Amino acid sequence: MKIADHKVTTIGLALMFFSLPTLLSAQEKRGANLVITLKDGLQVMGELIAAKSDSLILLDHVTGKEGSAAIAEISVIKIVRKSKALPAFLMGFVSGAAGGAAWGAHASHGDNPELLAFGGGLLGGSVAGLVGLAAGFGMGLDTEIDFAGLPETEKSRVLAKLSRQAREPSAYVPRPAGPTFGGAEGNPTPSSREWTRFKLSWMPGYLAGAKGSFTETGVISFRFTEALPPGEAGPYPSTHYWASHTRQMFPLGRLILGYQWSRRLGAEIELNFTQYKIDHLAALGFTSTLDGLTYEGVYGSLETVRSTSLLIGLTYRLLPPMVLQSHIVEVGVAAGPAWMGTSLPPYLSFDEPPLTIDRTMTWTARARVSYDYQFNRSLSMGVYAEYRRLQADIPDFAATENLPFSDNDEFTPALWRMTEITFPAQSIRMGGLACGLRFGFGF
Repeated sequence: MKIADHKVTTIGLALMFFSLPTLLSAQEKRGANLVITLKDGLQVMGELIAAKSDSLILLDHVTGKEGSAAIAEISVIKIVRKSKALPAFLMGFVSGAAGGAAWGAHASHGDNPELLAFGGGLLGGSVAGLVGLAAGFGMGLDTEIDFAGLPETEKSRVLAKLSRQAREPSAYVPRPAGPTFGGAEGNPTPSSREWTRFKLSWMPGYLAGAKGSFTETGVISFRFTEALPPGEAGPYPSTHYWASHTRQMFPLGRLILGYQWSRRLGAEIELNFTQYKIDHLAALGFTSTLDGLTYEGVYGSLETVRSTSLLIGLTYRLLPPMVLQSHIVEVGVAAGPAWMGTSLPPYLSFDEPPLTIDRTMTWTARARVSYDYQFNRSLSMGVYAEYRRLQADIPDFAATENLPFSDNDEFTPALWRMTEITFPAQSIRMGGLACGLRFGFGF
């Protein structure tokens, strides 16, 4: 799979997410359905016909008659929405299946394109369908507004927003702004219903800043650890050596716990898991000083580098949440320790435990910008882009294995020897540019 294909798929999913609110809201041709709770406990419900500066005009669905609720008597306004989960799922599935099928056919390079197109379409449709299902579910959630607890300036803004969802949006005429004293109305205290203090976010993504896999070639050395004549023990250079690197291109283990100090400023703790694999394969050849024959052997093993990071950082919301304002744009930086562990399982000795190459602690940092759509005060969904600095410095190490060697092309073992293979030190980039989705739950 090429990186360009991954980028096209990621951009397509992001565009689909951004278009979902517009496409879904475009289906609402009538006024919003409201349930208004008055200060005396009575409820008025119906379709919003018009929002005025002194009252809300509703159409009762049962009687077909219009009624009004005085602004001064309103305690809570609930906007009741219909579920959009099914149409959003179908929209996401169809668009994702089409993109996935095209990607699968392109990635096949003419080798069984029908099968790869079907598999790509099924995978793309499933992922995009689930994203659409989550977005549609969120878009169908009710919105509850603590209207009585809002400052007058916020009430005017909410009425202006509601008028756009009324059957007659032009009926609203805002009241003239009165004088303010001491700046109280110029900087209103936000309602406690506008956001939650804590937010838990899960962030699956795509590591877009480097190749997903690549192969390096070179030479490594090996020697025999048995009691052999000095000339026979080695060391010897390998005949061939390949190291196939595989990055975790779709990290899933990223959790963030955030705390909002104010509407704009917050702090967060991030727990991030990632891994990196190197598939070693070496052809080991030597000419014995004992019998003059040339012997060939093979060694291979899958080296795994695992990282657990704990970052602490600050966030700032360039566009904060407000009543009936669901878009949030946030930037943040964080840094902290990362614990690295590198291991190598045995090649042939399956009952032996993996070789622990290195365990160390290093430092990591990242900067991120994100967009969230707040479905209600508890649930949100969005996208993000970030750059992460994370590097693993692995020292040189040696692995010892009892390997077979053959003196013919049929690779029939002619002798077995305890062989020590030495690998050079290397530095691995486990960070880089990344983008993906954010699913948030506030409490």
